[in-house]
This record gives sequence, structure tokens and C-alpha cells, in this order.
Amino acid sequence: MDLNKKQAIYLIVFFLLSVVNAFGQSIHLSGRILQQKKQTPVEFATVILFRQDSVFLKGTTTDSIGRFEFENLQMENYVLSVSCLGFETKRILIQNLAESAQMDKTV
Repeated sequence: MDLNKKQAIYLIVFFLLSVVNAFGQSIHLSGRILQQKKQTPVEFATVILFRQDSVFLKGTTTDSIGRFEFENLQMENYVLSVSCLGFETKRILIQNLAESAQMDKTV
């Protein structure tokens, strides 16, 4: 991973918003974090999920293929914050997270 500080590095959040209705209204959210220019996975990125009103819900880090996941979510709006050393922090609004929704998101 090229961490040239002068170079503007952006993240692509490639959401495989696999939303599964496992238990009533419980929703599963997963995706991958990729480096924009090289389309390579970003390992150990911090991914934090907030309610739309900025209340912290859950946090995790990406694995070796840039994958993250959150389970047992409710059907509502969220804000996903992605950060990693050497990268610009990105905040993504996720609206209308509901059953059987799938979305690819690029930032």
C-alpha cells in the first residue's frame, strides 16, 4: 500500500449491503473497503457504525481482503465512518437500510 503523504488517497467503500432478514427485523450489513486508485483491499481499516443522530452503535476493523460486517441491525438510517492511517476519513450516509436491500456505494 503506497502511503505517499502528498498523494491524495481516497477510499472506495464497495458495499455488498447484504441485508438479510434473519430474525424478525434483524439486518446484516457487510462490505469491502478498497483503495480508489488501485482497487486493492484496505486491511485494518476502522469501520464505525453510528445512528443518524451520531450515537455510536458498533465498530470493527477490516480483514485481509478489506471485508467488514455488522449483524443484528434494525431497519433505520445509519452513518458509516471509515478511517485508516494514511487515508482520508470517509463518512457515508446509509438511508432506508431494510430487508433484501443491496447497494454498491463508491466514495
